[in-house]
Amino acid sequence: MKTTKNLTRLFILAGIVTMTNGQIVAGDNTAPENFTVQANSDFAFDLYKQIAKENEGKNLFFSPYSVSSALAMAAE
Repeated sequence: MKTTKNLTRLFILAGIVTMTNGQIVAGDNTAPENFTVQANSDFAFDLYKQIAKENEGKNLFFSPYSVSSALAMAAE
């Protein structure tokens, strides 16, 4: 019985340590990567709104990443 209690405490402690060690510290949000991510997200939502408006009442499935990648390749 004592071994079970100790093992339970050990697992709880290990879980707490793992959860607190994985926290990301807020850093500089002005990195170019953050701008690119935000621009891609905005593009994806705008594209979805436009396609959804044209196909109202229909099921919609598309990959905004694929569209963004294809446009980036075409631009180069």
